[in-house]
Amino acid sequence: MKKILFIFSGSPSNTNAQEGFEALLAGSAFTECEILFREEAVLQLKRDQDADAMKRKDYSRGYGALKDYGVSGIYCSASALKKYLLEPEDLLINVNIINYEEERTRISQSDLVLSYR
Repeated sequence: MKKILFIFSGSPSNTNAQEGFEALLAGSAFTECEILFREEAVLQLKRDQDADAMKRKDYSRGYGALKDYGVSGIYCSASALKKYLLEPEDLLINVNIINYEEERTRISQSDLVLSYR
């Protein structure tokens, strides 16, 4: 079975983030999928977001269902969390916090990498 890694690195207000989320859910029905939140995308995981202020649909609560959809790994960049002053308890879901080297390993171990900015 092939493994797909979805990398989210764009702003939560960007429509690509929602499209990537929908692609992740669809892909997880057919193969092993993982997700990595980097850069500004870590803000998608922040509790108590105001979707109306960002003029977008609030789909971020759907991240809580990723395990139910069979998403095998949910990763978050340690440097991005630090940059945005976020702690694990500030996030909507439990994530595996990884450093840059571990990010590179996740990428190299994937058969396909899809990036959403």
